[in-house]
Amino acid sequence: MDFVAMLIAALERLLSLLSVHYSRKQVLLAEQHAPAGASPQLGSTSGRTSHGRQIKSRGKAVAVPAGHRCFIFEGADSLSIARFAGLLASHPDCHTAVMAVSGRSNRGRGQCAVMGTCAGGVVDGYERRIGMQAESKDISVGGDNATSEDIAAQVVAFHLSEQLYEDLIVNTSAAFHSVDSRTKLKISDLEQRHRYGEVNSAIEIAKHLGNREAVDLLIEYLKRSSFGPPITDLVCDAFRSFGTLYSRDMNTARRVAFALKNFIASNRHVVERSCSLVYAIESLGYAGKYDPAFAPALSQFLIDFLRDDGNRLLHRDTVWATAVAVARLPIAYSEKVATLERICGEMKGCHGSEYTAKLIEDMRRRSSRR
Repeated sequence: MDFVAMLIAALERLLSLLSVHYSRKQVLLAEQHAPAGASPQLGSTSGRTSHGRQIKSRGKAVAVPAGHRCFIFEGADSLSIARFAGLLASHPDCHTAVMAVSGRSNRGRGQCAVMGTCAGGVVDGYERRIGMQAESKDISVGGDNATSEDIAAQVVAFHLSEQLYEDLIVNTSAAFHSVDSRTKLKISDLEQRHRYGEVNSAIEIAKHLGNREAVDLLIEYLKRSSFGPPITDLVCDAFRSFGTLYSRDMNTARRVAFALKNFIASNRHVVERSCSLVYAIESLGYAGKYDPAFAPALSQFLIDFLRDDGNRLLHRDTVWATAVAVARLPIAYSEKVATLERICGEMKGCHGSEYTAKLIEDMRRRSSRR
């Protein structure tokens, strides 16, 4: 059984890497038109384009105005995307921005790529949702593991005018996401932001670096009781961005899993950190995805956590996040479905149980096509 679980984990790892590669190509964001030597990076700006261009959306050409900058997010960064989308939608010139999304359709099968305008962002506990309008239709966009939105995004990009770029990025906290593609980030940059107490900026640089030193700093932040919910939310959510590191460094993935487990256990009844707990549970699924030997223990830990009535009632989205985390763990298919069914049965009527049932249905459908 362990061998089968390891094989499944390896196949999922390969499919995940191929999916992200496909999504980046599908979006066709400003890479071809960026200045010489520049290559847009996730969560970064590409530099101004020298002329207008067209990008295909659902087979139709969509004009991207001249002079726009491209601001790109990875699908795992759903909390930051939703916050930025809300900021963009509140700007009077929001209609001039072009939004591009590539990912998995939750209303059909396979990958999709859509372009349109941003209609806002919502952060409500586990729900981090972006609204967009494309071809006179309202479309909901979630992160890369979204279950209730129309699209689970692998890549989300915003093409911004110079004025929007200056108003929303240069002079606001969104600048923490905006690292020019030609800038080579180093550990010293991370250490400097940390030393000066610029925690938000340090978190974003850590996600860009994606290495063990960055993980070490986030684990340190996770242990700090002095940080309030806005910071702990960002820290717990940030651990989703290290999938590539987890896939090749199981020791680091396990260290993160242990740190998240300890955070969940020590804050299980702290009301002020209820949202952070939900994000920590979700990130636990990412850290445990490539560790078949540790996955059964993580699965049992999450089930035990839910069985504590105080935890289940602490936040309405705990059930939902737990189900999504268990679904990512490399345990045998039959065991995974049985665990999700147990969650669905025991937590019937709780917020999130309906999405757990949908998750089971989707897993069975994908399994039947193999």
